[in-house]
Amino acid sequence: MISVTDAYRVLRERRDADYDSSTTAAVDAFTAIALGMSAGEHQGPPELYATFAIVQQEALEGMAALGAQLGDTGTSAVPDLDEAARLGGLLCEVLVQHAETSSDPSRRLALLNAAAHAGRIRDLLA
Repeated sequence: MISVTDAYRVLRERRDADYDSSTTAAVDAFTAIALGMSAGEHQGPPELYATFAIVQQEALEGMAALGAQLGDTGTSAVPDLDEAARLGGLLCEVLVQHAETSSDPSRRLALLNAAAHAGRIRDLLA
């Protein structure tokens, strides 16, 4: 995962590069922002939750807009919901299996929390 700091550096370096290179750097920058804001929603101070959520949504929409400009209609990136549900189910199973064999309590908790998210994805798409 590219950090916001690294994405800034790369985009600054590619500012005057050809269209494809600078646009790719812009997509990477939006990705870094979206991932960072997602982490902020889960681990940041509660009073900033709304800010993290709004900025993440803006980053996702920016990525979508650039995809359209690059000729990507987005249909190839849109997953089949049944496949995504199956993936969520498998992800949940794998994470629970690893949690059951982990002797580290903090690792076990992290795996079970992640499994719960995967299970919710599976259930939402069922």
